Amino acid sequence: MHDHAEQPEPREAVERRLADLERRVAALEAGEGIVSDRAPQTPTPPAARPTPTPPAAAPASSATPARETADRPAMSRPMGERVRGSHLGSQRSAKSAKPSRSVEQLIGGKWFLVLGVLIVVAGVGFFLKLAYDQGWIGNIPPVWRCLISAAFGFGLIGVGRLTAKRLGRFAATGFSAAGLGVLYATAFATFAVFSLVGATAAFAMLAAVSAIGLGIALPSKSLTLAILSIVAAYLTPFVLVETDSPAWSLAPYLLAVLGVGSVLAVREHRYRALASITWWGTGLLGGYWVADRGPEIPAIAMGFIGLVWLVVHATRMRLPAGGGMPRTAMPGVTSFSTTLWALGGGLLIMDGWGVLPDWTVPAALTVATLAGGQLMAGMLRVLTDPPRTEREVIGVSLMAQAGALLPMAIMLAVDTAWSQVMIWAVLGLAGAFAGRWARAAALGWYGGAILLLGIGRVGIEATGPLHAGQVGPIGLVFSWWMALVGLMAAACLGAAWLAKTTRAERSGGLPVLAVLETVAGCLLLAAMVLHEDATPKGLLLAYLIMTVLGMTVVLTLRRRWVIGAAAGYASLGTVAWAAAFIVEEGWFSAGADAPAFLHPGLLWSLPLLGVWFWLARTLSAVMSGEVRELRVPAWVIYGALLLTATTLEVTRVAGMVTVDTTAQAGSVSLWWAALATVTLVLGVVRRMPPLRYAGIGLLLVATGKVLTFDLAQVSPAIRVLCFIGLGLVLLAVAAGYLRTARAVSASGSDE
Repeated sequence: MHDHAEQPEPREAVERRLADLERRVAALEAGEGIVSDRAPQTPTPPAARPTPTPPAAAPASSATPARETADRPAMSRPMGERVRGSHLGSQRSAKSAKPSRSVEQLIGGKWFLVLGVLIVVAGVGFFLKLAYDQGWIGNIPPVWRCLISAAFGFGLIGVGRLTAKRLGRFAATGFSAAGLGVLYATAFATFAVFSLVGATAAFAMLAAVSAIGLGIALPSKSLTLAILSIVAAYLTPFVLVETDSPAWSLAPYLLAVLGVGSVLAVREHRYRALASITWWGTGLLGGYWVADRGPEIPAIAMGFIGLVWLVVHATRMRLPAGGGMPRTAMPGVTSFSTTLWALGGGLLIMDGWGVLPDWTVPAALTVATLAGGQLMAGMLRVLTDPPRTEREVIGVSLMAQAGALLPMAIMLAVDTAWSQVMIWAVLGLAGAFAGRWARAAALGWYGGAILLLGIGRVGIEATGPLHAGQVGPIGLVFSWWMALVGLMAAACLGAAWLAKTTRAERSGGLPVLAVLETVAGCLLLAAMVLHEDATPKGLLLAYLIMTVLGMTVVLTLRRRWVIGAAAGYASLGTVAWAAAFIVEEGWFSAGADAPAFLHPGLLWSLPLLGVWFWLARTLSAVMSGEVRELRVPAWVIYGALLLTATTLEVTRVAGMVTVDTTAQAGSVSLWWAALATVTLVLGVVRRMPPLRYAGIGLLLVATGKVLTFDLAQVSPAIRVLCFIGLGLVLLAVAAGYLRTARAVSASGSDE
């Protein structure tokens, strides 16, 4: 008690604070009815003055105080009740009025403001045009016209600054943006319309307008004005497009704009978007300047490229985290893009300079990326420790780039014609590698896009000198183009494996990317052996080898998706077989001198039948799910190939034995009947309905052929005998089928 008596100030302070809170709540209830979600806490009285517990109210009189409380004015109730009641009422009113208020504010407060600013600017323009057409301002000197227009622009900016507190930030931004637009147009008109100043002065005035815009945007914290000012700054150099300005003049200006945007993006999160805008603006305009004026001043151009590379990486490393793409992806994508831009610009400068060889560009970038990667992520274990910060993500990306740039330097040093394709392949694989290490799907997609560019470059080389070559002993044309396609296919398959094994927090479509890269790699392998001088037999051999290798991978490594590629290669081999022995030379012409049943087409069909049988059996016995459904078309192709090859050979052998056309046709029918019987029996024994259906169908076709075609030219007696014999054969087949079917049904069901 003594301590509390000597220190009364805390209690007085609490009472003053309560009085202040009561005044604020009263003001809010009298105004908009907006109150705090949290009711004020009643201060705990000093321990020296314990408050006696009030007696409990009788249940019968509990309703009366409630009604009295509801009937009392708001300020006469206890503060907790006022806050709770006002809060519930505001919630009910806000729930019903929020949608209408938001639409009303959007249309009445923002749309009308934008339309008003645009209409005012357009009205002024129409007035000036009318005054010029009517001769009202014909006697006004151009200098005064520009001054009046500039005064109007500054007036709009002043209106925006004065109305910022009354109309809000959006209104102020609209007026200021309109004023900056008028000033920018006026500065441009002094040079392009009235020729009052030279290009250098106009450039300075346009740059000053951009600086004024940034000066207005920073105090008002307006991202819109900052973006408009930066965009206007990048439009300013177009004033000097057709002037004799120094070749070096654009480089420092672009670096200055890049530096300003980067500093603003790093210092405050709201200006983060300026980093991307300045990157794109400097990249596009700087790339154009390097291509157009860079060869005249190669040393300055190379310095410009290096400084841009350093500024972009430093900005990306210090940039505050934001929304959009995952935090672990965007830094890597920016790093790869900037390095690719620097590589292209450097190669372009070196090609025209002639002082240093081209390979020095990727060599210098190798040193820079390796040093930066070691500095930022040198403590991480490769593919084991994922990066946790944006600094480490950039370091991982830089080390992956170093691994890709080093072989580029070696390839350019060798100076081969296919070095460009190698660059795309290695860079794409490096992007996929960085994506797996950083566990970022965006980097994987970036690497896939680079590989797509490499595939396009390979397609261009298909009509170039790299595709030239001589036919080898096996019927294939070996060329540098074949090696390039094989390398690109290996890069796509490697990137697919990296995408499939990436453990990203969000998949980001990585399974789809893995499928696309796998399909691209398999198609490239199929196209690798294609050449206008290649023989169908050579293509058949190549696709047979690819099929066998694919099936080996399926059985040894258990890669289910490879069986689809193997089936595709087997299909291409079947097409090549038909082209070689049926379409190109003809079955009967190609093997006219071959012994019976030793036709080259029949012999080449045996390994093809073997791989189809292997595929069908593997799909039936090993695979499951949707992949297993491929066994039906595999068996169909196997049967069609077997029937086609053997029928052609039986027809050829029958022609060697007899010249009787009826006997030749009958031999084919007999072979069909025998093949149908064997297929039917196998279908029953193996409990495979598709085989039974195929056997029955082929037997019906053979019977129809005999009855309608084979027996048309024989004598009536022989026809009767053939009919009776054929009927007996069918009865025997039916009896055997039924007996075997009963035995199989007793033991189990079909597959």
